[in-house]
Amino acid sequence: MSPTTETNDTPVLRIPRALIVVEGGVVSGTYEDPGVEVRVYDWDEADADPEGYPPLPAEWQDLAKASDAPCNESLLPIEPDRVPRVLVTVSGGVADIESSDGVDAFLLDFDDQKVNDHPITVPERFADLVALADQDAYVTFLSAF
Repeated sequence: MSPTTETNDTPVLRIPRALIVVEGGVVSGTYEDPGVEVRVYDWDEADADPEGYPPLPAEWQDLAKASDAPCNESLLPIEPDRVPRVLVTVSGGVADIESSDGVDAFLLDFDDQKVNDHPITVPERFADLVALADQDAYVTFLSAF
């Protein structure tokens, strides 16, 4: 079941969330609600060690298609499980995310903040995850995002 929030004493189901923090082109942390699975596939490491860097599990094939990240082909085809999932791919210092239906994912890229010397605008619904990442000093929260 999804986490809930209280609004006027009425519980409201909230979509599971995942926050991915990127610094220097490297994923420095992932913060997610319970029940959300996050995987990082680093193309730079895979290219440096193609035999040693493991492919994604077969059940990630639906999210891996967008980035052409390899999956364990010995188990394909397989139906993805219904756990909310977020796949982060990193290549040449650039990160991208793909998420399954039912996940609200946000990529917090501090490289942009450092280059442009301004706070990053983040949806307010991610405030608790940003606080877990200890990065709230670098962001501005917007309630309508």
